[in-house]
Amino acid sequence: MSAKDRAFLNVWDDTVSSRDLLISLFIATLLSLGGFLLAPWPAPGPLVLGLSGAILGFFISTLLFRPKRHLDIEEEA
Repeated sequence: MSAKDRAFLNVWDDTVSSRDLLISLFIATLLSLGGFLLAPWPAPGPLVLGLSGAILGFFISTLLFRPKRHLDIEEEA
């Protein structure tokens, strides 16, 4: 197995870059935990800000890391 093959992981039947996955997880965790901890403590505040941070982290990750796969579509004869 080459070094390039080891840089990718198979997650839920999709091949992803381990570096991109770790950075995305760090961004989403930082934003969701930050929103949760900084929220005021009446009941729905931490939940709403934590979920908002997770969604914001997802959107930031999708903008930072574009798909690296190439699909070759061939017509059947």
